[in-house]
Amino acid sequence: MSLRSLLISAVFLVGAGGGAWAQTPGPAISPRQFASDLARRGVPGGIVVAQQEIGHASASSQPAPADASQTRGAAVAAVKGFNAVESGFRATETDGFVHVRSKTEPPDLRLILDRRVRVDASSGLPAQDAVFKRVVKALSGKEPAGILGSGAFPGPECPLSRPVRLTTGWTSATRMLDEIVRQVPGLMWFVTYDIEAPHYGLQVGLLCGDGSTVGITVFP
Repeated sequence: MSLRSLLISAVFLVGAGGGAWAQTPGPAISPRQFASDLARRGVPGGIVVAQQEIGHASASSQPAPADASQTRGAAVAAVKGFNAVESGFRATETDGFVHVRSKTEPPDLRLILDRRVRVDASSGLPAQDAVFKRVVKALSGKEPAGILGSGAFPGPECPLSRPVRLTTGWTSATRMLDEIVRQVPGLMWFVTYDIEAPHYGLQVGLLCGDGSTVGITVFP
């Protein structure tokens, strides 16, 4: 499946903060709420879900961990609690990264996100630009000629402009997104798709601790 010749537009979605998780089974929370909780605690990772599955986030006073060991512990506990509830998603934790993917994700979509591409080094690039330009190029083969925005932008407390460094070499869109959020505690990445849209109507972006998001939607 080719994602070349794309028209790119930026779409900004705003929501409230997410609720806390529990280590014992309880009410299911949305992927968006779960990701915002993780972002608020400095846990890096991302979610891949259908557009109609991302859900909403509700208010929370979830505290941030004091150190890296607590962050890793929070990630492990979060995954255990999330998976204890029967839902259409599965969370995994590897090396401190937490990923949530829909159980009905199309197999060829995973191949697109994990396809190996070669990237050049970048330093001092704002996190949001690293997604809008470098990750989009990894998916489409070229950077967007322009970005058209609509809606409300996340507040200044969201570290979207924090500079990041991308290393030279062979990688994938998924690995690039992980590399970006690893350098910016307080952000999670997301990919949404629409199985009824051409090329799945992919949207790629970043999610803040308050549940707000900024993303790029890819149209054929």
